[in-house]
Amino acid sequence: MRSNRATVPFAAVLGMTLAAPGQPAAAAQVDWGPTQQVSLQQPLGPPDVAVGPRTGTAVVWTADGGGFADVRFRQRTPDGVWHRVRSLGRGGGPQVGMDGRGNAITVWHRTRPGRIPEIVTARRRVDGTWSARRVLSRTAPSRTDVDTATTDLHLAVSTGGAAVAVWRWGDDQGDGPEPRVQAAYRPAGGRWHGPTDLTRPGVCIGGLDAAIGPRGNAVVVCSGSRGVRAIRHVGSRWTAPVVVATGSDSRPDVAIGAAGGTAAVWGNRTVPEDGGEPTYTIETSRLSRSWSAPVPVTTGGQEHSPQVAVSEGMTTVVWRTLEDAVQSARRTSWSAPFGAPQTLSAPAVMPSPFGLEANTHGDLVVAWTRVGAQGDEKVAVTRPADGDWTDPVVLSEAEPVVPEEEAVGVAMGRCGRAFVAWQDTRTRLRNAVDCTR
Repeated sequence: MRSNRATVPFAAVLGMTLAAPGQPAAAAQVDWGPTQQVSLQQPLGPPDVAVGPRTGTAVVWTADGGGFADVRFRQRTPDGVWHRVRSLGRGGGPQVGMDGRGNAITVWHRTRPGRIPEIVTARRRVDGTWSARRVLSRTAPSRTDVDTATTDLHLAVSTGGAAVAVWRWGDDQGDGPEPRVQAAYRPAGGRWHGPTDLTRPGVCIGGLDAAIGPRGNAVVVCSGSRGVRAIRHVGSRWTAPVVVATGSDSRPDVAIGAAGGTAAVWGNRTVPEDGGEPTYTIETSRLSRSWSAPVPVTTGGQEHSPQVAVSEGMTTVVWRTLEDAVQSARRTSWSAPFGAPQTLSAPAVMPSPFGLEANTHGDLVVAWTRVGAQGDEKVAVTRPADGDWTDPVVLSEAEPVVPEEEAVGVAMGRCGRAFVAWQDTRTRLRNAVDCTR
């Protein structure tokens, strides 16, 4: 893996110009540090990364535990010293979050012999001690003829220490309990409560997401054949689901800003009555006392897979086009219209997922895997709260195309320090080293 400290404009790498209507001149570039090797062996799944106060960093991934999948954790101090790798036990698909004091919370999937699949959590306190592992989901003896599963796990941790984990639980094959959305909630300084069924069986069988505000207010959004629904955690209880939009065919995304502003985003797929080609658009809704009527973000008919970030009323949405370019639009206040889309990447050869994260000041990072003829490369752009997007920067050398390894983990620390983690033959991490405020 090459250490690429120099800023490399993505257009130069591709030999083409990145241009889009309404796109401003390129902003000043940031300096990305060298690639750091986090793991000592080849990982079995993509990593997740979280950043805490003074940019202490935690990374989780799945590794070979000697014939079984094992969840691994490693933490780096703010001055760049890595602690040893710690095994958290059998399982996979881990996620990690950090609160404002530096406590790290992890969640992951686990399957034990003779038991149905489970969601497990553990917490690393800022003093370095670990809590006991705890099962958050329902647990029971397994039946060999029923495929009960836990899928689509999401974790959100607030700066104040509250946390929410949400997932889908049930049997997609029709032999066991019908799928439904479940959640567990942990108040700051308290213990986990749940699992709680947030939806009736069969209502939200599409995508889902969760976010949590600095005071512990949590929001879960989910989609299905009946549209997008939202559920809130208020005080000590979950509210009933409310319909935010109808007709969504896309995984929704939700974000809560440092001041509590909340926005959800999703994609709509519309099939013409004459049977022509379907069109795709993106919509958003703001939560005040209730959810606002959907507002269009795009009208081009080729946009999907949106993600959203919120800061002091500014809303930023990032999405992919059918040609697999990454684009973005933002509005500067809740009442303002969205600006013209900006193209952050040129079209890719193959689809690739991306990640979007913001810090409490509104600085943003977006990273994705560009799958091309020579292999896949990890690419990132950043944007300060009061500035414009940088040119895309290639963070890695091209590696052989392995679709399950495309996902990246992203986090944004104080003063715009962005972190991107990925896997190839090892778990890797790079961060933007500039810190100007």
